[in-house]
Amino acid sequence: MEQPNQQSEGFTMVDVMVTLCIAGILWGLAAPAVNAELAGMRVRAASNTIAGDLAHVRSIAMRDGVGAVLLLESAADCVPRYRGRRAGHLYRVGTRGQAVERMRRVDLRGTGGRVCAEMNGDDTLTFTSRGMPRGFTNRTIWVWQGATTDSLTLSAVGRVLRVR
Repeated sequence: MEQPNQQSEGFTMVDVMVTLCIAGILWGLAAPAVNAELAGMRVRAASNTIAGDLAHVRSIAMRDGVGAVLLLESAADCVPRYRGRRAGHLYRVGTRGQAVERMRRVDLRGTGGRVCAEMNGDDTLTFTSRGMPRGFTNRTIWVWQGATTDSLTLSAVGRVLRVR
């Protein structure tokens, strides 16, 4: 008597295990690149936020004819990379003489991650009523997460230069 030809339906356990092993190896190779890209996107978003707020503070100073400030708040988990600098992930924006509590507060970590900003000089960046930065010129703000860094340099006339 002849046996009917039996066809296998579905996958064997070996097929499934080989497929999962290959997928795991590919994910292990791709995960660091994905994390680096996400860090880069967070850093770019944070530096865009700071650049926009610098332009906003400058326009407030010129429009209202009063000094305007951007105040970087130090944070314990944002360690400055160089001595003499302040680092944090929060800053405040407002007019000179305004109570610090009433200034608009911005959190650079709103997008997630551990983004930090660092500024040379003191922690307050002041614009005069003419839109010029007061005091220290060529002020630089570095925004980083891990090894990914952007920098914003403020010129003596209040323009922002971006370096990636």
